[in-house]
Amino acid sequence: MKKHTIWKDYWLMNKEEREEMNEGARENLIENMANYEVEGEPSEEEIEYEAQELNMMYFDDDFGAKWSNLSSSKLNNYKIKVYAILGLWYGDREASKEFDNLSSAISECLEDMNEIYEDQYGNLHLEAHHHDGCNRYVFKKITEKGERAIRFRKEIYGV
Repeated sequence: MKKHTIWKDYWLMNKEEREEMNEGARENLIENMANYEVEGEPSEEEIEYEAQELNMMYFDDDFGAKWSNLSSSKLNNYKIKVYAILGLWYGDREASKEFDNLSSAISECLEDMNEIYEDQYGNLHLEAHHHDGCNRYVFKKITEKGERAIRFRKEIYGV
């Protein structure tokens, strides 16, 4: 499957991506140290921590801009149904849930380490790695026909 990565956590990056992120973090730290007239070089731990913080800042600030021109961006103005394969300690389980918008859907699905990407068909995916395994999500827009079916199911079955 072809995929276009939109964003991923620091620890899911390959070696080159992490090195590039670390270099930017190192430059940022050196600039901040110069502003406060602190001499010396930042430690590897400080650089790694800064790189992780910058990556999360990019997620918070730039996520919308990165995927707004992709075909999955049409999801933003619709109710969303999320289909999941949850990696649990006792095996994989399927689940689904409806959300009012894409932001709330993504926020609820995030775990310890995450990768957000779009496949060749324009579907938005999230792989959320955690201590028990990996949850895999696909985000789909709920059409008017889908909303009617959901209302009907709730009225008839209470689900």
